[in-house]
Amino acid sequence: MGFAQSCCVCHREWVEDTQLWIQQVSSTPSTRMDVVHLQEQLDLKLQQRQARETGICPVRRELYSQCFDELIREVTINCAERGLLLLRVRDEIRMTIAAYQTLYESSVAFGMRKALQAEQGKSDMERKIAELETEKRHLERQVNEQKAKCEATEKRESERRQVEEKKHNEEIQFLKRTNQQLKTAYVRKRWQSQPYGFGESKCLPERNTSHSGLCELSATQLFPQHQSVPLILQKIKP
Repeated sequence: MGFAQSCCVCHREWVEDTQLWIQQVSSTPSTRMDVVHLQEQLDLKLQQRQARETGICPVRRELYSQCFDELIREVTINCAERGLLLLRVRDEIRMTIAAYQTLYESSVAFGMRKALQAEQGKSDMERKIAELETEKRHLERQVNEQKAKCEATEKRESERRQVEEKKHNEEIQFLKRTNQQLKTAYVRKRWQSQPYGFGESKCLPERNTSHSGLCELSATQLFPQHQSVPLILQKIKP
């Protein structure tokens, strides 16, 4: 019995006014009134120390732990085996609570680290987004400038092409007129320098036609020595 009691609740030692005080477990069996008094003392201590009714409260945990130790003592006095079993339950509960407390503390620390990393990552991401937006605006300005340059170049080249085409057409028309004038002048000169009676009579076919008629003379007939001139000479007879 004494071994069971010593295992359940150890004695307390403290020093007060240079005196050593030792508190041992009482082996006196408890009565119904003791249990009622224990409940009243628990409520009074909870009120005096202002323990919270809900949530995590170390004060409330400590007071309930002392009350549970007292209940184990009272049960152990009557039945040592039941007291030892309750002692195992108490130790298991304490270990579970300690494990949960460690897990909670580590999770809080992990959450704080993640929150700091997220905040830092958020600021970095915001800075990167701002840089990308600035770069985007710069590229858009460059695109607009290049488009304006391209449109100006196309307009300038179109105008230049139109001018060149007009100039080219004018040159072609001028060369055609010049060529025609040269051909006409050449034929007239050759016609004027040669008499009507030269060569064979077949060079002037239909010479005896009416004076108002049109005589078409081939340049190859008038000028046999110039076979490469494909011209048709038209002359109004006097």
